[in-house]
Amino acid sequence: MNTKDILSWLALVLGAAIIIGLFFIFLKDMPDDLFVLNLCVSLLVYALFYVDVLVPWVDWRDKSKSRIGSIGLRWTVTWIYAILAIGSMVVCNTIFNVGFSAQLIIHGMLLLILILGISGALHASDKVTSVYNKEMAAQKGITEMRRAFGELKQMVYNSSNIPQEVRSKIEKIEEDLRYISPSEHPEAAALEKQFSEMVRDFCINVNSYSENSDRVMSLLEKVDYILKSRKSIYSL
Repeated sequence: MNTKDILSWLALVLGAAIIIGLFFIFLKDMPDDLFVLNLCVSLLVYALFYVDVLVPWVDWRDKSKSRIGSIGLRWTVTWIYAILAIGSMVVCNTIFNVGFSAQLIIHGMLLLILILGISGALHASDKVTSVYNKEMAAQKGITEMRRAFGELKQMVYNSSNIPQEVRSKIEKIEEDLRYISPSEHPEAAALEKQFSEMVRDFCINVNSYSENSDRVMSLLEKVDYILKSRKSIYSL
């Protein structure tokens, strides 16, 4: 356990101890059932703020930033619950002499609102993660296309027997490859896979260009055609 964790736990324990001490000092004459109920509610409010403020709720290593997408809702729910819970304790115990059963029902309803709010925040976080995963899946095929074509380009430029016609064609395809858009469409994924396979086939044949010049040009034309077909498919 590092220093940061130790300080966080220390803050949690000290904060809870102060709240308990204040209850025993100033509210010791309160009926036992109300004393326990209000103490538990107060500790819950403190725990919520402890989690949101002292505990690093946002994981910056999470590339999807799923927690950031729901942090506003989470804080809103925390503040609303805290204000209503503390307000209810003050009103029920100082302004009106509300009995234990009624207070228990009130705090039970507030707790239900809190649970629903947290559930909504978690759902929002999951939604952000789901969208991010879909985007990454849609981007994966394009990344593979560019990686395979980068290997092709390197291989061609390291070969001295490749004519300028082929090099120019490769440069044009590379330029078109920069402007391709991610897509979740199944046809897009199939074309991306076909493109990468065709590029690898080209790399195999280009090593012996003098013997396979016709096939190399044919493969390059197919690569160009597949890329044009893929560019015509946009995100859903």
